[in-house]
Amino acid sequence: MIKLSCKVPHKIEIALSGGPDSTAALYFFKNSGRDVSAAFFHHGTETSEKSYLYVENMCRKLDVPLRLAKITHDPDTYQNLEASWREERYKFFEGADCPVVTAHHLDDAVEWWIFSSLHGEGKLIPRVRDRFLRPFLLSRKDDLIDICEKNTASYWEDKTNFLIDRPRVLIRNKMIYDCLKINPGLHKVIKKKYLKEIEDERKSR
Repeated sequence: MIKLSCKVPHKIEIALSGGPDSTAALYFFKNSGRDVSAAFFHHGTETSEKSYLYVENMCRKLDVPLRLAKITHDPDTYQNLEASWREERYKFFEGADCPVVTAHHLDDAVEWWIFSSLHGEGKLIPRVRDRFLRPFLLSRKDDLIDICEKNTASYWEDKTNFLIDRPRVLIRNKMIYDCLKINPGLHKVIKKKYLKEIEDERKSR
């Protein structure tokens, strides 16, 4: 059973990529009776175009309004392509007329905690940041895939997620297994941190 890590209002926009996580978020909140729309950021790549076809078909099937932005500049003009994409994505999503839900989950949180620990201090992915809501941080990726399966929802799996040429992907596909050998309960440790944060917020009201 999904337990949300933050309050989610009636009207929301889902940051939709076509992958299993955001697809699950779309179905979950659509089935909850909320007023749901979606937004897709097209990176101007072949992979992004394939993702978009999934997203467009999904939104048409569910009768969900879709907002789209596409990069129009030459990506070679940027020294750090990933950073420029991230900056433009956030600008686009910040243009929504309601809170934006992203599908970050507990596995993402563990990866980020490991990554940030290696850079000096272990950090949690914020449950709420400005207009961005991350309600699935108490849930595992498998829980989101279960939502897709229960709704017979197809999704696009980006093959670059299985490479190890980027730090976060290296952690996800290689380092995490060694970390779990040292501490098999690592996901529970990070989940407890979130639950304490939620409880502390409740007490401070």
